[in-house]
Amino acid sequence: SSRSDWHFGEGPAPANTIDFTSVVLHEIGHGLNFFDFFNFEGGTGGYGFDFDDNGQIEGDERSPGPFGRRLALKEDSGTLSSLTNEVRFPNPSGTLGDALTSGRLFFDGEDAIRTAQLGDGPTPPKIYAPSGFERGSSIAHLDEETYPFETQNALMTPALNAAETNRLPGPIVCGQFRDMGW
Repeated sequence: SSRSDWHFGEGPAPANTIDFTSVVLHEIGHGLNFFDFFNFEGGTGGYGFDFDDNGQIEGDERSPGPFGRRLALKEDSGTLSSLTNEVRFPNPSGTLGDALTSGRLFFDGEDAIRTAQLGDGPTPPKIYAPSGFERGSSIAHLDEETYPFETQNALMTPALNAAETNRLPGPIVCGQFRDMGW
């Protein structure tokens, strides 16, 4: 709220301003399940959320959520392995941690794949999973390099550039929302 460079207008954001509407739409996307319950610490990755705040993720708290259930690692062979396959990726484990920082995560949902085939970027849609885990950015966004500045699917990437205006979710995000039940 203390920023002085917000653009509140209806048109494209001018140079050196941040488009308020684009930021709000991005955050609404997170509120509609475009977020993950993954965590990473000391090379170990896991998923779930400590809902009862007892310091442990146990029982029903081990859910990856609607978004996380569709995340998959693209193996060297080209096949996709679901991050929730606990035979392949025990929760928690270093193996899951390696996947979360692999740069090879994708959203494996039927509608997201169908919409990705209509536009730019790979099929299935690529997820932001840099080698250095970034809490709040890694996993919960589309890949910034794959869907760059002001392209049709850039709304749910981790960074919004000055003067970038994205007022539509884009076909991939719409497909992801359908896959998550919207």
